Amino acid sequence: MQDLGADLVAMEESLPHGGKALLEFCTETLPTADELVNFHTGLLEAGFHASMPTAKIISGVSTTTLVLQKGSPIWAALIGVLPLAIVGGLITFGITRLEAITENLLPLILAVGGIAVLLAGLLARPAERVAAAIATKARVEHERAELTAGR
Repeated sequence: MQDLGADLVAMEESLPHGGKALLEFCTETLPTADELVNFHTGLLEAGFHASMPTAKIISGVSTTTLVLQKGSPIWAALIGVLPLAIVGGLITFGITRLEAITENLLPLILAVGGIAVLLAGLLARPAERVAAAIATKARVEHERAELTAGR
């Protein structure tokens, strides 16, 4: 299941924004819980939006199932609407001359952009720490299970 990166990218690109695909992988053996956690963690680290995979035997075949979802286009939509909203706000507050709009628009865009970059920077570290903690926990549990099985 480790060599599915390019195939999953192609699958995700074929989906509409917000679309979901139910994926079923047939494997030679039934994956362990640790292997499923590692697989899911790898998907999340690679940037995929995927549900936690489940493994079961269907008609005598080991099958791993998960749902892959393409990310929402909300940021792309907001970026396209943002300049119109800013100009509309400036006109609403009485700044109707084009020169006045351009003079006031640049500082406003810089302020909004600075706040967006600041928020992204502040929120990226906690999300990265959570993902690293989950990955570390899964690896420790996997190593512990291997050590226990080896005794």
